[in-house]
Amino acid sequence: MTLDHRTGSTELVLELVTDQYRRKALQHLIDADEQAVHLEELVEGVAETGVHPLTKQDSSPPVVESSPRDRLRLLLHHSHLPKLDEADVIEYDIRSETIRYHSTPHLEKLVAFINSELE
Repeated sequence: MTLDHRTGSTELVLELVTDQYRRKALQHLIDADEQAVHLEELVEGVAETGVHPLTKQDSSPPVVESSPRDRLRLLLHHSHLPKLDEADVIEYDIRSETIRYHSTPHLEKLVAFINSELE
């Protein structure tokens, strides 16, 4: 399901902002001045918000010993960025590991509301 960038589907927008990692990634992309953000910059930006990457006991499959940032990078790369790409909120180039955000007013308003009023 893709998102209409002018109006947005309420259900899809709510689904996209439900997860804290995805919400923090979206906020970083919304705030970014660059047209394209590299995955490493996004990982750094999300990590600086204080969200705690998965620990071994939080994940279903066994997690190989790795740093919290490595786990966050894998989580974004394999789960959250593909979901945002599928919704057409971002364009994620896996080869270059760059992300381009597509301005989505309803999504931006909801992320701003959650950040200011609920967190």
